[in-house]
Amino acid sequence: MILRRLFYCYQSPQGVKYKIARGIFPRKQEEVESVDSYIVEMQKSAKIVGLSGDTLQLTILNGLQYIQNCVLQKEPKTLQDLIFAARLAQLTISATKDTDVTLHAKLDELMKSLEDSERTAALVQQRDSPKPKRVSFG
Repeated sequence: MILRRLFYCYQSPQGVKYKIARGIFPRKQEEVESVDSYIVEMQKSAKIVGLSGDTLQLTILNGLQYIQNCVLQKEPKTLQDLIFAARLAQLTISATKDTDVTLHAKLDELMKSLEDSERTAALVQQRDSPKPKRVSFG
């Protein structure tokens, strides 16, 4: 953060604006990044570049990962509406993600247990099966 500020101090204002503008539009929310931190970073960059209003709102919406459709369903009219919808979606989807991970782990454990019991049953069946006896007539 400090290096970034020092870097910008020694560049022309237009150079700084250009670099930030070039990075603001393709920027996507990181998987581990919260909605709040993503939006705050986007607002800081937008302030430097002079981006506001609908363009800022659409840029933020474009960068939201995994929750974009949920936010669009709420049809946010303002940036505050977008932030509220994004926070709500993040809470909802995070809970679902955690549940999915837990369910996958339990399902994997169940499948392993089933395979182990099938192997055990096959071994027991082989051991307990009657061995053929020689029969002689005569």
